[in-house]
Amino acid sequence: MIQMVGSMASNIFTPIRTDSPDLSRVQDLIRQSSAATNQAVSEVAKAVKVPTRTVTVVGNYRILGTDQVVFVTQVPASDGTVYLPDATLLQGRTVQIKHVSDVSGTPNLFVKPISNGGRLQTIDGTGSALVALSTTLAVISDGSNWTSV
Repeated sequence: MIQMVGSMASNIFTPIRTDSPDLSRVQDLIRQSSAATNQAVSEVAKAVKVPTRTVTVVGNYRILGTDQVVFVTQVPASDGTVYLPDATLLQGRTVQIKHVSDVSGTPNLFVKPISNGGRLQTIDGTGSALVALSTTLAVISDGSNWTSV
């Protein structure tokens, strides 16, 4: 019996018989290739680290330029403000802020860009954004301001 498993040699498909020792060799090569691919994917996943920070905000917090995902819990149950880093230094950077407060009273979480040399940066053309409890605000820098995505 001939099965449609084969190898390419000089652009000619060469069938391999299912009762042939070549089929076993091909199956071994496929398994080895799959294992190597899985190993490579695993190594890439380890190497690509998304900087994530969980912070407890008492009043204000300034997001670091290296942060990409920030989980914010507020203590005590009062409004807090998180400041975005300078958009002019982080063109193309996306930052996500997740409001995860578990305190009663559902405090407000405001996100504001910093001012750069007296020039107030904006989020979607405004001076701040309100992040409701259990929601996420994702913004991207265009090199001068922040835009929600």
